[in-house]
Formats: sequence, C-alpha cells, structure tokens
Amino acid sequence: MEIIINENNNTIRMEQALARITDDNLNNLIDGLNIVLTDEITATSIYNDEYNIFPRSYEDGLGGNKGNIIHNGIRKHLVVVNFRNADSIQLNNDELDAVLVHELGHLLNKNIPLPVPSPIHGVTQEEIKNIQATNSKSSEFYADHLAKLLDKEEGLISSIRKFVESNLCANEELFQERIEKLESDEEFPGEVLPMLN
Repeated sequence: MEIIINENNNTIRMEQALARITDDNLNNLIDGLNIVLTDEITATSIYNDEYNIFPRSYEDGLGGNKGNIIHNGIRKHLVVVNFRNADSIQLNNDELDAVLVHELGHLLNKNIPLPVPSPIHGVTQEEIKNIQATNSKSSEFYADHLAKLLDKEEGLISSIRKFVESNLCANEELFQERIEKLESDEEFPGEVLPMLN
C-alpha cells in the first residue's frame, strides 16, 4: 500500500491508522493489490474524472474509493479519507480506523451488484432507480461487513452516529440502516475487486 498525502500531519495519521488496522487477515486480502491511500486534498491530483463525479463521492462524506484507476502509468485502487470532515465531527482513532476499513471494504469485500436492465427491455425508469438504489445500499453493507470481520464495527457505528448527528449527513435513513446491519448477525460475504489488466 502506498500513502500519498501532501499534508504531513495527515500522512502520519494515515500511517498510524493503517498500522492499527493491519493484521494477517487484512494482509492476506490486500496481497498483490496496488492500493493508494490519500486524503481529500490530494485525491484530485491522483485521479479526477471528466465530470467531477468521484470527488463528490468523498467531499460530502468521510471517505471514498475508486477501483482500477491509472496513476503514474500503473493500475491501482484509490482510497480517500476525508480528514476535514472527520475532524469536524471529532472522530477518535477507533472511529477513523473504522472509516478506513469501511473504504477498504469497498475493494476487499465487494458485493456483486444486481444487473441493471435497459428500458428497451420493458423496464420502467422507476424499476431501474430501485435496482440502482438496492445496489448502492448493498455496496455499503458489504463494505461495512469488513469492519465486522476485523472487529472494527463499534468504531464504525460510533463514526456513523457522529456523522448522522452532524450537519454533514444527507441520507440519514441509509446511515441508520447501516447501523442496524452492523448490529445484526447478518453477513455480507463479498469478493476482492480484481485489478484489471
């Protein structure tokens, strides 16, 4: 794993979080993957899409991820932690670690989404939106499940609660549902997102 952050203090914080969450289970999952860890300030210098969609995914939350980007001519997975928002809601180390594990979970415990049909197959726009919403929720539940596997669910629940109580949260219903899933015995076994050639 590579850490690319322009602000020294956030580099140290990311290194410390990575050291706290890394164990044999995580090492086995990330073996052979090129993963870049960064912050919200440095992320756009590593990857930015034409329509600025990816930055919106992490600017309003606590983090984001993008699989299979090209950085310096090499295919990598990108994980972003938004330290600005984490600091604004005063996340402690356990909560910050859990946010990092959740973002890694999008890559290391990926759900297999339902296929989204085309309207030419007689499916309504409403049905398409419902399938997309189900896939989006499922993706969050699977990423959260990695926190359970690594015993970081309490920190994740606490970070979600702080986020919901802040003025940053735009989708309280989803975050409450994530807490319910984390507190349940339900399992979401996924797969590692492969590196494309």
